[in-house]
Amino acid sequence: MSWNAFHYSLEPGHTGSYWFGWGDDHGAQIAEAREFPQSTRGNSLFTTDISTVRNNDNSITYWVNVKNNGGHTATFELVGGGLT
Repeated sequence: MSWNAFHYSLEPGHTGSYWFGWGDDHGAQIAEAREFPQSTRGNSLFTTDISTVRNNDNSITYWVNVKNNGGHTATFELVGGGLT
């Protein structure tokens, strides 16, 4: 199942660390950044360090880092889906 969520902005050369989850275990997930159409275009958004943490209640929190390698502020959302 694919998904998209959140609304972030990231300055040129900066890296942000973001988490997502559903309150349970959705298995292996991937995520990457997709610029919104109204954002300055042409930024290179690089996704790194995808990881998971199992919480005390057995739910999973998913983490991803995004770096803006572009020359402008990027406004983006996370998009992703499960691995099958």
